[in-house]
Amino acid sequence: MSQTVSSSDSSDEIERLRAQLRQSETRLAEVQRIAGIGFWERDIAADRGWWSDEFRSILGIGSNQAAPALEFAIEAFVHPDDRNMVRQAFQNTIAIGVPFENESRIVRPDGTVRVVHARGERITGPAGAATRVMGTVEDITERKRLELALFESEARCKSIFERVPLGIVVFDFNGRFLLCNSVWARMTGYGTEELAQMSFREVMHPDDHAESLRVRASAIAGNLDEFVLDLRYIRSNGEAFWARSIGAPLRDEQGVVTGGV
Repeated sequence: MSQTVSSSDSSDEIERLRAQLRQSETRLAEVQRIAGIGFWERDIAADRGWWSDEFRSILGIGSNQAAPALEFAIEAFVHPDDRNMVRQAFQNTIAIGVPFENESRIVRPDGTVRVVHARGERITGPAGAATRVMGTVEDITERKRLELALFESEARCKSIFERVPLGIVVFDFNGRFLLCNSVWARMTGYGTEELAQMSFREVMHPDDHAESLRVRASAIAGNLDEFVLDLRYIRSNGEAFWARSIGAPLRDEQGVVTGGV
């Protein structure tokens, strides 16, 4: 006995599938929003694209604005100094199938410049010809800003460390040298690499060891925020010299003293 499917049952199934599709698309959009990553796709033959809402948000445009032709999109959104690099990446991916991954600047309609990290790869049809290119875009402006700030901060610290006319030493709680500048190396007569294998005990006058250890123990215990000591040191040639040591303990994120400077 044959079974027939009513048009009502068929309509219900179609509506159920549509609801599942809408739910899936909503979830995908939410994942992209949380991750800050936009998705794009482009039909090569038609030169027609599709951009996710998160990608549009990164570009600073509304969700109802259609994705333009590739060259127009590059001209409209990519920073002039980065356009050739972006064009070349697309051309290589389409022509020879090389996936691309690069960083470039985009210019939003309001003039704001953002830095993005883009990835893309081509999709081929049954005959092996490239039919689509698809990929992701992530706004990394804040990360690049922090990287630049860190680089500048490290450059300033390095400049101060090497150019200030004072011997600077970073040491662990056992007094071993972790970092020494060239001024301290000249004062002691040792090379910076040699000092990296040494400790205060090896360059300090024996009669001053006890006082140095007392102060260091007090700093490790958290009883001192800084200290000033006039101590004698021994150069590599055996000559003794006096130096005023101004120090402070170094602490980790939990506030535990790990050494000093």
